[in-house]
Amino acid sequence: MERVQAYLLKGAITVAILLAGILNAQAEMKLFSLKNIHQNIVDDYKSVKHISREKLMAALQTKDKDNYLIFDVREKDEFEVSHIKDAKLLLPSTWKSSFLKKYGEQIKGKEIIFYCSVGVRSTKMANYLGQSLKEKGAKEIYNLEEGIFGWANQGAPLYKFDEDEKNTKAKLNDKKHSRIEVSKNQTQKEANTTTKVHPYNNHWGQLINDESIRSYVP
Repeated sequence: MERVQAYLLKGAITVAILLAGILNAQAEMKLFSLKNIHQNIVDDYKSVKHISREKLMAALQTKDKDNYLIFDVREKDEFEVSHIKDAKLLLPSTWKSSFLKKYGEQIKGKEIIFYCSVGVRSTKMANYLGQSLKEKGAKEIYNLEEGIFGWANQGAPLYKFDEDEKNTKAKLNDKKHSRIEVSKNQTQKEANTTTKVHPYNNHWGQLINDESIRSYVP
């Protein structure tokens, strides 16, 4: 009898431990959200300003869109899967001197937007380059709230093959370009849209709501 009671007690303890583990995992998943990550970023980098995806999306649909310079602070393989339209790839390891040499003359009067997967790398970059950007005449400097993951979760437009977009624009601006060729280029440009997003890794990729759009390849 004592053996049976001991066995039952042991089983009850095992079940209790398993349930506690499940509850803890569920609690951790609730804390592991884009909203909470963004709040942690705000707390850690108090000098960095943030722009909502709604505000940026609206701005990019107006005639003032050329007042924005957008930088994608991720690795090349992430960028190639998808990025926000006209964003420039800026590797997280980029030195300040290299950035200023390449983009310094484009900064004056612009609103500078940095984004990455969830906002951590881009906020660090905004913080790192902030003073230099102000000295170069940047109008404002922002991190995109919740990064490209939040952008994709809202179904906002994503693009791939940035060089093709640039080539299309150049051809569209060529007065000698025929209407037929322009039509072909517009079709190609539309084909460059995508719904896929690089998940960074399996853990962080859980923050992309739709599992079917997570992809490590374009």
